[in-house]
Amino acid sequence: MWTLYLEHDHDCSSPNEWGGWHVRSFDRNDCDYASHDLAENDLEQMLANKAAFMLDRLEHSGVVWSLHDEGMQCRWDTSRNAGYIYCEADDIPEDKRLESARLFLDEYNKWIAGRCYYFSLMTDDGEDVSDSCSGFIGEEYIVECLRGEHPELFYGNAIKDTVEVKGDAAWILEDMEIADTTMEEDPLGLDELDL
Repeated sequence: MWTLYLEHDHDCSSPNEWGGWHVRSFDRNDCDYASHDLAENDLEQMLANKAAFMLDRLEHSGVVWSLHDEGMQCRWDTSRNAGYIYCEADDIPEDKRLESARLFLDEYNKWIAGRCYYFSLMTDDGEDVSDSCSGFIGEEYIVECLRGEHPELFYGNAIKDTVEVKGDAAWILEDMEIADTTMEEDPLGLDELDL
């Protein structure tokens, strides 16, 4: 029997700290305020070279950043040109930067929304066999990692019935089927048939 703890990771680092893309806000109250990042003429040059893009910000029960004119536009809740995203990495080809910025914003928005997780896996004896892995942004990423690192917990697309899932983020696996491990792996003997 395994006990899998899925919890929110309150110490997950900002994607801004990873290098590459950075989001900067023109709002002084924002943690990513653009007070000293780039001079105005530097920003204009980066925008012209597609090394930076203007951002809109939707703020209504949360914050969602999007490339200018691409996200949800609400005349009351969307601030147009509320900030910018810029790239300090030189290895992203110019024709790939726009898509790369969109992918980064997807991660960044998940981080802002608090969709950050960690897991620990315990045996019946209380031994932590996973070294408590953390820093997962997005539900799909933690499930993908669990499948890759601990395939013994899964049977096909289902989680085994020998796994008890606990924690404030246990809902991530709530909709997953539960595999009955008391059954034979091939009860109909299909593997032996020559089809």
